[in-house]
Amino acid sequence: MPTFNDSEPKKFEILEPQDIRWQITEFEIGISRGAKTAGSDEYNITFMAEDTGVSWKEKIQDHPSTAWKIDLLLKSGGVKLAKGQSFEFREDLAHQKGLLWVNPIGLRGHGRVKVEAYAKTSDKPGHPTGRSNRMDIFYTDKGVLPRVEPPAAEPCPF
Repeated sequence: MPTFNDSEPKKFEILEPQDIRWQITEFEIGISRGAKTAGSDEYNITFMAEDTGVSWKEKIQDHPSTAWKIDLLLKSGGVKLAKGQSFEFREDLAHQKGLLWVNPIGLRGHGRVKVEAYAKTSDKPGHPTGRSNRMDIFYTDKGVLPRVEPPAAEPCPF
């Protein structure tokens, strides 16, 4: 039976390029289909700008060509790892492999957001492109923000 939750969609708007405090509110793992990164893990991350509450999604591939971006995300979020240390974003795999589990939900840090234009696949020639927010820089020299602890999972009713 459905229940009324008085919920609303997440606030979406294009931010002007600016420095922000960010928080990861959602994190899913998929598989990249990019020409250069095909078959690599792809992290689908929802960032929220804390001052405005504006959220957006972006993808980071776990590939040697983009490893620097994952490193900066973790350092900016205050995750302490030794150079060369392996870790997992999935708790079950971390336990299975005996590795450190890094829970990205609730990580917070400082960064700079930019606006990125992209061609809409549904657009006809001459139509404007879309725009989206993107993390441009993850600052690693602004101090660590305490993580927001994710709410405890509710037990499955069935």
